[in-house]
Amino acid sequence: MTTVLALLLVLVAGLGWPDRPALAQGGHSGSFLDPFPENDRYRVQVWGDAMAQGLLDGLADQLSDEPRLDLDKKQRWLNGLLRVDIDQEAKSIDQSLAQGAPQIVVMILGAGDRLALRRSNGRRIVVGSDEWKAEYARRLDLVMRVLRKHAVGVFWVGLPIMRRQDMSEDAETINELVRGRALANGVRFVDVFASFADPDGKYSSHGPDLAGKTRLLRDQDGIYFTGTGYRKLAYFVERELKRAAALAWEERAIPLAGSEAEQARVRPPPTVKLAPLGASAQKKAANDAAGARSGGTAAGVENGGLKAETSHVIIRGLGEQSITVAILRPAVPASVVSLLTRRESADKPTHVGDALMTEILGGLTVVSSVTPVGEAGTRQRVGSDQTTPLYRVLQRGESLPPKPGRADDMPWPRPEPVLDPRLSEALEARPASAVIDTGSVPTSKPTGPSNGPPLPRRPSASFAPRAR
Repeated sequence: MTTVLALLLVLVAGLGWPDRPALAQGGHSGSFLDPFPENDRYRVQVWGDAMAQGLLDGLADQLSDEPRLDLDKKQRWLNGLLRVDIDQEAKSIDQSLAQGAPQIVVMILGAGDRLALRRSNGRRIVVGSDEWKAEYARRLDLVMRVLRKHAVGVFWVGLPIMRRQDMSEDAETINELVRGRALANGVRFVDVFASFADPDGKYSSHGPDLAGKTRLLRDQDGIYFTGTGYRKLAYFVERELKRAAALAWEERAIPLAGSEAEQARVRPPPTVKLAPLGASAQKKAANDAAGARSGGTAAGVENGGLKAETSHVIIRGLGEQSITVAILRPAVPASVVSLLTRRESADKPTHVGDALMTEILGGLTVVSSVTPVGEAGTRQRVGSDQTTPLYRVLQRGESLPPKPGRADDMPWPRPEPVLDPRLSEALEARPASAVIDTGSVPTSKPTGPSNGPPLPRRPSASFAPRAR
């Protein structure tokens, strides 16, 4: 038992566990990213080896329509952790980040770290041994801690499955080390190892792309990717970036979530002018307040049926000095009021619609209302969001019952055709002398109407010779 405890202590000391958990990001422990980035945009950089350049090209396509993420078009080269002097490299990274650090760093490396280490005495450390793992974990800690020191959100992308079995095993070993050190240092680990394997969990150079079509995803060396493969790799990273940014953006709406300066960037306070009032100014302010109470135009400008009322509060100081404070109530369009106060009625098919909200830059929120339209052009009354046809078909995957006479109405066996009652009455009311002789074929095309029952043939008349 003593020997086992001693080995565990040596292993923990070699792995270099940190003294405390992950560093708080920008003083906000509730979210992984800072909810109040500079200019309301997260600056994203891609670091790593040759695989990072392809990932950068894929992210450039994936993040082109994301207003919250600003991707740097230049990669920061870091050729693995075993080919460099890691202590000097960590100092260089620290100095570079001190001059200006991005909010997000996407790191991918390790494909070239399948190297044996040599000690100063010439002893060779085999790849995958316990001593090799301890040294590699120490180098991971140096890079992760210097990034977290500058409040950088790090997304570390793992290695994919390789074609050679020994290389895949080494990739899994590196991924496990990165996963453990990322958890200890507050770094997000993006696991893509199984995402590029076949259904049996084995290596495959082909696979479904973003559109679901089977394409060539891996390069001939069995390590790197093709252009299509890098775009698929960027998809998994993009998903994690947008998810973290959305969670951080939700924290902005929490009262007192940031400092006064941070909250001022999201919700700028109204401008209030405080100035001493003389006798004439006090009289003018009193007239404006009286006009506001009476609903006159002096209170503001009409906007959609309502007015922007401005109230004035006069605060008197010592002596005759006094100031006025303007309390502004902005004009609200009548369309917004009618949308919020709309009620369901039994005799009037109305519906408030499905509200769609999204937050854009500057702390502004765009609200849209989508209401389904019926066949007659009137708005249909629908229930909750879970009962709308859009939700049932696209979200739950249900198939709606077909409507009689519509293209999707295909019962089997097919029902017998029903004759139009008006046509049946016309045929029954036709006299017997109007029966058409089907034995003779007309030599010319009939000139009657194309639709409806055939016209009855007029009976032939016999003419007697006229007597002279």
